[in-house]
Amino acid sequence: MNSVKTRNPVFIVELLGLFVLMVMVTVVVTGTFMSARGQSLYAKHLTEAVSLASDVAEVGMAAADREEAFSLFEQMEQVESADPQAGILEMDFTDKSGTEDRYTVKIDWKDEDSGTGTFSESDIMVYYGGEDEPLYTLHAGSYRKR
Repeated sequence: MNSVKTRNPVFIVELLGLFVLMVMVTVVVTGTFMSARGQSLYAKHLTEAVSLASDVAEVGMAAADREEAFSLFEQMEQVESADPQAGILEMDFTDKSGTEDRYTVKIDWKDEDSGTGTFSESDIMVYYGGEDEPLYTLHAGSYRKR
């Protein structure tokens, strides 16, 4: 009996195929986790933007006019600076973990006078990180009788 051991080439091909498959699965799983991280961060910023916009809308619609609204905005703890002429608020949002994010809120305020009162409407646009497009826009309105 000849006891010379030879390697089976099918085994080596199968081993290489499984190794390539393992590398491909690792790349796909890593890409999925990286994508999930990015989407989670976007969702966090969007949630904060919605919260800030609703806070601004609530305070703004409680005021009688634009000047009073901006004086109330300046009293909010998140507001770093307020520019009533430009309709811009610089706001910070600190989450539970202590992370602070900087947002810019632009308010387009319009008053429409009628015989019995004033209808005020505003578009509240929240920007994050100096982006050109708003992260979130809220359209709000209120009517005040005279």
